[in-house]
Amino acid sequence: MTLADLLRALLPPTAYDPQGETVGAVITGEANALQAAIDSAQAISDAMDPQVADNAALAEWERTLAITPRPDASLAMRAQAVLAKLAALGGLSIPYFTRLAAGMGYGVAITEPRAFRCGISHCGERLYGEDVVFVWQVTITSRPAGADATTDAALQVVFDDLKPAHTLCQFLEA
Repeated sequence: MTLADLLRALLPPTAYDPQGETVGAVITGEANALQAAIDSAQAISDAMDPQVADNAALAEWERTLAITPRPDASLAMRAQAVLAKLAALGGLSIPYFTRLAAGMGYGVAITEPRAFRCGISHCGERLYGEDVVFVWQVTITSRPAGADATTDAALQVVFDDLKPAHTLCQFLEA
């Protein structure tokens, strides 16, 4: 049953002819206006949930949360970044980023390489310079079901957005 049919059913049975030309035109116009209001309300409702939001609503979420999406990011990746940012309580520790990845369904191992130091380091260790203190390496140890390079990129976007600005987050292959 259409909105126009519902409006016709509301007419008093003897006062108006529901099939009349003038009444039909008014009812059609009112039904169209009512449908536009319903569609607008649905769009507003959808915009409140990043998982079902359209491109314009996601752009507003990203602007509000100060998220800069990658140019190649899909709507799903962008929605995942918004949800991660909303769930993020903040922190700079390894356990914080490990929990953040776990919330997205990933298992990660995070290491902080250290510069080679005489008397502390040993033969066979990798030689890093002094600037390595600003680097941390993330190795994905487990992925959620159905994960691929696209969802891995979404994790990288979240980490790059939340990491300290003076650091470099490297994603390594397991």
